[in-house]
Amino acid sequence: MLHCIIEYSNTADSPLGPENLIDAVQQGAVHSDLFKAADINTRVIAYNHYRVGEETGYFVHATLKVLSGRTVVQRQLLSNMVMDSLSMLVNGGWSISVEIIEIERQSYSEMTL
Repeated sequence: MLHCIIEYSNTADSPLGPENLIDAVQQGAVHSDLFKAADINTRVIAYNHYRVGEETGYFVHATLKVLSGRTVVQRQLLSNMVMDSLSMLVNGGWSISVEIIEIERQSYSEMTL
């Protein structure tokens, strides 16, 4: 199970759209060989008002929430694969970051109705 939340700068001149970002993050996660596509849930949040440092630059930040039990090496691999996939979408002038957050397995609940 992997929950991906992608936040990005949404400007008129941005070359990125939600579908490009979803595809890139899911592709990176699948290429890590840690998850099957069916186990990845992804959503996107666009920001119209933001600041990157002292400027209004472009950004993409992916938060990847994984159930506890993965090693540091596995989490680093996942982060690197998603970063590589996202970085192929843009040219210079972008701030791209990937954050891995562990969800405590014992307290996680999920239900599909």
